[in-house]
Amino acid sequence: MGKTAILVEQEQSVTAPLLDLFFFNSDSIRTYALTRTQSIHFLSTVRLLQKSPEPKGTRFLRICYSAVCDRYEEQGYFGPVPVLSVTERRGTSLKFVHDQEDNLNLQDSSNNKTDGSKTRRVSFQPDLPVYGQGVKVRNLKMRMKILKNFRQQDLESKKPEQKGPKQNHIIDSQTASMNGHEGVSFEDINGEVQDESVNLNSDEEQDKKPHIDDLSCPPPKFSSDESDINSPSNGTDVLTTNATSVAGKEAGGRKKKVKKEVGSKTNKKIKQEKQGMIVADSVEEGKKLFSWLIDPILPEDFIRDTWETCPMVLQRSQPTYYDTLLSTPAIHEMLKTHNIQYTKNIDITSFSEGKRETHNPVGRAHPAVVWDYYSTGCSVRLLNPQTYIPKLRALNATLQEYFGCFVGANSYLTPPESQGFAPHYDDIEAFILQIEGKKKWRLYAPRKKQEVLPQFSSGNLTDDEIGKPVMEVTLNPGDLLYFPRGIIHQGHTVPGCHSLHITLSCYQRNTWGDLLEKLIPAALKIAMEEDVSFRQGLPVGYLNYMGVVNTKRDLPQRQQFLTKAKALFDKLFEYAPVDAAADQMGKQFMHDALPPVLTPEEKQSSVFGDGLRMVSEGKVVNRVEIEPDTKVKLVRAHALRLVTEGDDNTVRLYHTLDNSLEYHGEEPQFLELAVDHAPIVEHLILSYPKFVSVSDLPLDDLAQKLQVVSDLWERGLLLTEGPLDIIDD
Repeated sequence: MGKTAILVEQEQSVTAPLLDLFFFNSDSIRTYALTRTQSIHFLSTVRLLQKSPEPKGTRFLRICYSAVCDRYEEQGYFGPVPVLSVTERRGTSLKFVHDQEDNLNLQDSSNNKTDGSKTRRVSFQPDLPVYGQGVKVRNLKMRMKILKNFRQQDLESKKPEQKGPKQNHIIDSQTASMNGHEGVSFEDINGEVQDESVNLNSDEEQDKKPHIDDLSCPPPKFSSDESDINSPSNGTDVLTTNATSVAGKEAGGRKKKVKKEVGSKTNKKIKQEKQGMIVADSVEEGKKLFSWLIDPILPEDFIRDTWETCPMVLQRSQPTYYDTLLSTPAIHEMLKTHNIQYTKNIDITSFSEGKRETHNPVGRAHPAVVWDYYSTGCSVRLLNPQTYIPKLRALNATLQEYFGCFVGANSYLTPPESQGFAPHYDDIEAFILQIEGKKKWRLYAPRKKQEVLPQFSSGNLTDDEIGKPVMEVTLNPGDLLYFPRGIIHQGHTVPGCHSLHITLSCYQRNTWGDLLEKLIPAALKIAMEEDVSFRQGLPVGYLNYMGVVNTKRDLPQRQQFLTKAKALFDKLFEYAPVDAAADQMGKQFMHDALPPVLTPEEKQSSVFGDGLRMVSEGKVVNRVEIEPDTKVKLVRAHALRLVTEGDDNTVRLYHTLDNSLEYHGEEPQFLELAVDHAPIVEHLILSYPKFVSVSDLPLDDLAQKLQVVSDLWERGLLLTEGPLDIIDD
């Protein structure tokens, strides 16, 4: 089979189903398409389907749609702007057709059969237990992965010694024995696609439904107060994915304070080392949160099967799934409380009769004025809501640890039956989280290969430029839509219903090409210094046979010139400082990223909550010191990057701790360290997420160890295993 690739536009009848998944082989240019009524494992069971009887079964709650995508869009501060849509066409299906060479093709079932051809309608819907609360997963590979897991669960549930609640299957007139893998098709006898959402009626079955509190990474929980690293230490506005401190006592006798999480519905699983202190890994915490974001899809499956490849829609029957992140009252409160500036923080937009307009006044955006624009049909785009909404800031700061790049957010509030943006594509990976209301999205295939995973966003496009949509979908609260950069998209609210959604964005300018832009100049500089072949002069008279006007000339001198250039280019990689170029990408990430959001326990174990403080009567209390047996670790895995820059005696430690909450609000933040002290930072990086005793750090002079660690702690880059001992005056 060919690799999943860009959607190719092709003529369809009005009744033909939407083509949801395309594969093609670049040699034969053979295109395959699957509709949702054909839930087959297309990649691995094609030959099996030619020989096996078609299995039937119960309907499956997760429906998969997949389309190779590419998307782009007009950028705000954080990458994504409006979002995109995915569609489903109901009524007809496609058939597999075997031609004379026994090749597998697809044919619309509404068309007449070709004489002499063998046709078979394939519908793979095994008798599987339903899962979730009506979640629909529209991605073929994802669905087959879940399908396989549920088949295994079904086999285990049918063992005699295992008794469980009876599944609530829906049977139609053509359904035979359940045990014989006969069940409900997605289409009834009239060819109408049935609703896939199946309600589980019994209390026992309701208990089986996945709930966000049961996930290893629960949804973010916040108080009304902000709690970034600059907030008071008693703030609780942070992600509480697991506990971060437990009672314990070291051999040295230092006591650790115990913080119990208030209001937790479930007991948290706490990982402890021998010393009795939790070792939280920020990368794993980011992965857990991403897992919650795209549940029931596993992150590794998503990255393998969908990332940068095709759109995916998760349709849930849980309208409150994302509502802790943002709401229209929260936007009103933000406008009332903060100095939100037009153009910098907020846009007022409209799109009507093919014309996209921005209606931004000058100055602060007061709520009464913003809502007046909204009531007249304008859309409201918040360019950096994470700056002012602590919930979003905690979400993005946690996710950036997993992705290893900046994660931004825009939010869009659109009045009923209106559209705020023209069709366009973006240069970021977009995750659209529907918070309130409904919005219908239309997705369009890239117009040419140069627009697949583009480097930059497009301008406003017209309907004549984008052709027909390849996918359409209406998002309801709790739904998620993902699409890669480069897909053309536009969204429109439905009559009588507004829409509020968040677009999470990541992977802007984070490609192999961006790495090579840093790598190749550095490699050439080294090669010029170290290899005489790069310093040899060009052939005398080379301009007589090289250049654009000589492209078609077949001259020996020209061929020799091209051969020499290719040999030098191949040799250039020998001098390529790949790791140094990666560090430069990391340095850029340090400038882009949000500062970490710390838990109250982490603040009490860092400079943000521990150490000297002023009390009444001008008295300073709580004097602490780093000691040889003090255990420390980095505050976050991706909070700093060690980069070899400057003179030969120093290195630079770029970090995110002092970054502004606004994108690039500050210059890049860094510390300079003596080269001799760099091994300490390297050891801390490689040891993360474990705590390390100061005495165990790789430096002979204990006084220097204590000084370096104290300096890093004072800049907020280190956490101690617990609050430091108070030194008596």
